Amino acid sequence: MDHACVVDGLCKTYGATGVVANRDLNLRVSPGEVLGLFGPNGAGKTTLVRQIMGLLRPTSGSISISGHDVVRNPGAAPVYAAYHAQRQVMLASYRATEVLVQAGVLRGMRTVDAATQARALLERFGLAARSGSLMLRLSGGERQMVFLLSTFMGYRPLVILDEPTSNLDPVWRRLVWDFLSEKAREGVAVMLVTHNVAEADHAVHRAVVINRGTVVADGTPGDLKRMVSRNIEIRVSLKLGAEWLLADTARGEPLGEGRWMIRVDPEEFSQVLSHIIDTQGLDGIDDFTVSGVSMDAVYEALTREWWDERHERTVS
Repeated sequence: MDHACVVDGLCKTYGATGVVANRDLNLRVSPGEVLGLFGPNGAGKTTLVRQIMGLLRPTSGSISISGHDVVRNPGAAPVYAAYHAQRQVMLASYRATEVLVQAGVLRGMRTVDAATQARALLERFGLAARSGSLMLRLSGGERQMVFLLSTFMGYRPLVILDEPTSNLDPVWRRLVWDFLSEKAREGVAVMLVTHNVAEADHAVHRAVVINRGTVVADGTPGDLKRMVSRNIEIRVSLKLGAEWLLADTARGEPLGEGRWMIRVDPEEFSQVLSHIIDTQGLDGIDDFTVSGVSMDAVYEALTREWWDERHERTVS
């Protein structure tokens, strides 16, 4: 199977400081796959994607995009991949539609075709009325959306997005996830770098966790959750004034005023849920949810050692 991106034995050491950002890192991204790249600050995620895009040269290792070696030929990276970085140039004197059109032209589109695609993207994301506004006049979220949409101009088999939804409202985030799912169905490979693991849980096909510059976990969200725990979580919210009546083995963990959580093995789930309903009574329960272990819990479990050591160094 041909991969959209292949990273083998990647190492990156910053010579001036000796800091090792990536250490023998291996990664595969397939066409039509949405891959989530997670890890704490300083884990090496942004360093990795900057090397994939030819913006940093690896100390050793290889990177290819659609079969093209981008270590030997960094100029090939933007030909086959689009990149949305965390930080964007302001482009204050450009109008929103001009940012998209220029991105399309730089990717080889005719101006008329770029203008057509730009108009369609702005309309789809509710920005048509702001298309003629200067970037300086847009809100922070609107500017971020314009830069994000510019990433989708033209066609690239690989799209890399570094924290794409950090400043967007829930409606825009939902539209972005839906759009990325659509791109994946068309065969585009998407690499998503984000700290919002809970949100990305529903958007990614595969999750890769990086810690200390190398891959510490790689699998579907379900695979990673089973690495941490097979438990099912039952969260119960009581109605105002209702008392928590479970005093036995299913007594639960308090989450705050009138809210409780019970963790159970899958084999015991039906029995425990029935016991909760029978004991508390539906009249006393305002709401309840049932879920497996969250991606937040997975993230914390896989990066806790790094965080604990960092905290110890800070306070010592």
